[in-house]
Amino acid sequence: MPEDWKKGNITPIFKKDEKSKAGNYRPVSLTVLYGKVLEKIIKKHIDNYLKEAHQIHTTQHGFTKGR
Repeated sequence: MPEDWKKGNITPIFKKDEKSKAGNYRPVSLTVLYGKVLEKIIKKHIDNYLKEAHQIHTTQHGFTKGR
């Protein structure tokens, strides 16, 4: 994966209250679209492998699509 795809711009997004306080902002990382697409493809293949190899327990619900 090219280094540029791994980099992201961190942008502060205002939440609420006083705009002068740094704690009232949350950081959001804006990354390159190609990197996100590649990550989703890799995740899909890993998820499919784990499902077919019966490596995910039936009681696993967190971070599991459809549960």
